[in-house]
Amino acid sequence: MKSVNLSLLTKDFSINRISWKHLFVLLLILHIIPIWVFDFFPSQDGVSHIYNAHVLKEYYKHENYIIRDVWQLNLTVFPNWISHISLTGMLYIFPPIIAGKILLTLMIISIPISFLYFLHAIHKEKSWVFCWLGFIFSYNYLRYMRFYNFTISISFFFLSFGYWWRHKDGMEVNNLIAFYSLLLLTYLSHIVSFGLVLLAISVCHICLCGIRIISEIWCNRSIRHLSQNLLPLVQFAGYILPIYFVLATYYLQSLKDHSSGRLW
Repeated sequence: MKSVNLSLLTKDFSINRISWKHLFVLLLILHIIPIWVFDFFPSQDGVSHIYNAHVLKEYYKHENYIIRDVWQLNLTVFPNWISHISLTGMLYIFPPIIAGKILLTLMIISIPISFLYFLHAIHKEKSWVFCWLGFIFSYNYLRYMRFYNFTISISFFFLSFGYWWRHKDGMEVNNLIAFYSLLLLTYLSHIVSFGLVLLAISVCHICLCGIRIISEIWCNRSIRHLSQNLLPLVQFAGYILPIYFVLATYYLQSLKDHSSGRLW
């Protein structure tokens, strides 16, 4: 028998062909394996989110009139809705345990992916250096406490911030629609992440505009073009201030509910 050249056999499997993207996908798969290997995910309050979603799913059925006597459905747009809406929709297709596993899977892989998107928007060439940090927070303490909505909001925080950074120098109408949609999803997830992403975006834009204005004045020794340098700041205020009104409205409504004793 003729000897087979081992180098020819391993040519297509060279380690040089494995990029950081392959390793990233491999880590995503490894992180979701425990969700599907074990029957249940350890957490503080168990399947309470699935129970709430099941109540929403069964709420309007005629035979479940007792549920309507006990629970009053609040259909207003407020934070902490996103996990209930997602689970309720999945319960129409999957059994409760499978629906919970699917949501957990999406939550676990969304943090590294959204963090990679954020890094890619800021510094595309160096995104692979720090993208691995996202995996550290996939299995975080809040997930074991079953703070589903806040965990989901972490991903929307990075997606919103990254999208704004990518389009901050040219916000067209379609970009604003996408940006507002991401902020809405962040708001529906958790109010803290919604407030933090607004604050982070505002501070970054003010600092960038401030540096540009100071450098312009320093180089030209004049404030002749100050109005032109202030224009991006005015445009930013025009599309970000309405979002602050949403945050202020929620805060004032929370104070009103707290004073009246109606927290939920």
